[in-house]
Amino acid sequence: MVLFLSFISGQERDHIIFPHRIHLEVLELECDACHEGIKKASSLAVRLLPLQDSCLECHDGDVATDECSACHTRPDEPKTHPELPPRPGPSFSHILHLSKRPDCVDCHEYVFSDDGLAPPKLWKGQDCRDCHQKSRPVSHTSDWTRLHGMEISQVTEENCMVCHSQVSCDACHQLQQFEPKVHPVSYLLSHGFDARSGISDCVSCHQVQTDCQGCHGDLQIMPMDHNLPGWVGTIFALEDGGLHSSAALDAPEVCQACHNPWTDYSCLRCHGE
Repeated sequence: MVLFLSFISGQERDHIIFPHRIHLEVLELECDACHEGIKKASSLAVRLLPLQDSCLECHDGDVATDECSACHTRPDEPKTHPELPPRPGPSFSHILHLSKRPDCVDCHEYVFSDDGLAPPKLWKGQDCRDCHQKSRPVSHTSDWTRLHGMEISQVTEENCMVCHSQVSCDACHQLQQFEPKVHPVSYLLSHGFDARSGISDCVSCHQVQTDCQGCHGDLQIMPMDHNLPGWVGTIFALEDGGLHSSAALDAPEVCQACHNPWTDYSCLRCHGE
C-alpha cells in the first residue's frame, strides 16, 4: 500500500506544452487567436487561457498535429488548464493598458523565448511597480496631491498599494494637525460640519472606531445638537424621542459613529432590549 501510494503521489500532473515562440514567430498568430477576449478584458476574474476546444480548431490532424504528446506531458491523462484560483491583490485591465500600449510584447516580451517547457511566468506586484515607476498613472496629474482624497474612495485600496505603502500616507497625514499639509490647523473646530454634510469622505483616511470614537470619548466632546432643548424628549412627553429620534432615522450611521445601540448605556437606559 505504501509503495502504491508513493507511486501515485509521484506521478506528475499533466503539463500543457505551449511554445509561444513557434505560434508567434513561425505561425504568426495574434495573441487573441488563443487568448480569446484578452483585448477587451477589464479584469483578471475571467478566464483568459484557451480551453481544449479552442486548441482543437487547429490541432485537427490537418492544419496541425492531433497527437496528444505534442501538447501534453501526460498524453495518457491529458488535462486542460485548471480552474481559476482566487486571486489576491489588485486586478488588471487589459483593455485599459492596451489602449495606451497596444503591443502585448511590451509587457510579455518573454514569449519570444518561450519553448513551452518551462513553468509559465507569473506576474508579481514588483513587476507592476517597476513599470509604474517609469510611467505614472494618467490620474496622477499636477494637482493629484490636492484631489486624491476624493478619488481614493472610487478605487480599491489594493490599486494604490501597488506603488504606495502606509509610509507614503503617513508622510503627510500623521502630523496633519501640526503640519497643515492636509487640513488647516483650525480644522478640529470645524471638521464636524464637513463630516455631517458629506463634503469630505472622512473614512478614506480615518477609522470611526479608533480615530473618531477615541478622540470624542477621551475629550468627552458631544455634537452641538445634543445640547438642544428636546434632543432626547420634551419635558411633558419624554417618550416621544424628541429630536434625536428623527436624527437617528435620517442618518443612523452618524449616531453609530459614537453609539452602539446594543451595548451603549445611553441607548439602553431608555430603549432597554
